[in-house]
Amino acid sequence: MSGEPRGKAIRLGVEYRVSWSALCPQLKNLGLASEAEHQVLLARLPTRADYLELGMGFVEELHPPSVPRGYARAVLAGYRAGKLGANRTIDLRWGSIAKEDLPELGALPIEAFQREFDPLP
Repeated sequence: MSGEPRGKAIRLGVEYRVSWSALCPQLKNLGLASEAEHQVLLARLPTRADYLELGMGFVEELHPPSVPRGYARAVLAGYRAGKLGANRTIDLRWGSIAKEDLPELGALPIEAFQREFDPLP
């Protein structure tokens, strides 16, 4: 890498959203960094100040707690079907929603209550 390799590497990492530990070997594999540059890059991880000085940073896409969309939809479907109560639904969504965020429920079918009254096997 000609010029200031560290700054260029940081910019590439941010642009392509890859970790430093994945980026440095890839730069070497592609012939963009010599073995010596590779070792120098690996020896010093980027700091918050490095990103700020370059006017760059990572955008956090998932804010904890977060759950996969399909899982979130399945949990809400269970709530709507009467298979999950409000508290259990919130627990399964890892607190990513509040009780007031849950959809309003219509009348539940009698089958939703059936197992409550079935005798134990």
